[in-house]
Amino acid sequence: MKKFKNKKILLSFIILFLIGLAFGLIFNFYISDVDRTLISKELTQYFSSIKNEISYGEGLLNSIKTNFLYITLIWVTGIIPFLFLINYFIVFYKGFLIGFIISSIIMIYKLKGLIISLVFLFPHEFINIFIFITLGVSSIKFSKKMLNKIRNNNMLDFNKDYKNYIKIYILFIILSIISSLLEIFFNSLLIRLVI
Repeated sequence: MKKFKNKKILLSFIILFLIGLAFGLIFNFYISDVDRTLISKELTQYFSSIKNEISYGEGLLNSIKTNFLYITLIWVTGIIPFLFLINYFIVFYKGFLIGFIISSIIMIYKLKGLIISLVFLFPHEFINIFIFITLGVSSIKFSKKMLNKIRNNNMLDFNKDYKNYIKIYILFIILSIISSLLEIFFNSLLIRLVI
């Protein structure tokens, strides 16, 4: 029964991510020409800055900070019950953002944009999606487990459960640092080769 519930939670995250992705992909069609021009200009400047000179240290720090913020927020929702809806919002937002980036790159670079967007997102964004969805599921499971223990006055294993939950947090922080390193060093190299 528990495995079935976990699969339902996982499936709901995946569906919400895909809905966000679809919304992000079609959002470009509904923005004004002025906004589209501004996005095009920003992306072109971003890619040319990667091609010419990139501040690896600053980029790495920003990437780690952003990932740390998301992971901590998702993790904390497991400790504070009833905040689990934030997880669904984060997963939807991540899907929307990726969809929007893909459609924006395709808008600028046309067919070549498909390759550029894949290079831009692979592998770090795939790792991040895995982290956010898996941690979101763990967060909801932990929150429900704690609520059940409080309801049944059974707090004997609380320390063990909490330590395991902290280990999950540390594991995903390490994974996110690897993702940030790939984003800054590996992806910037690939983008230079493709653009």
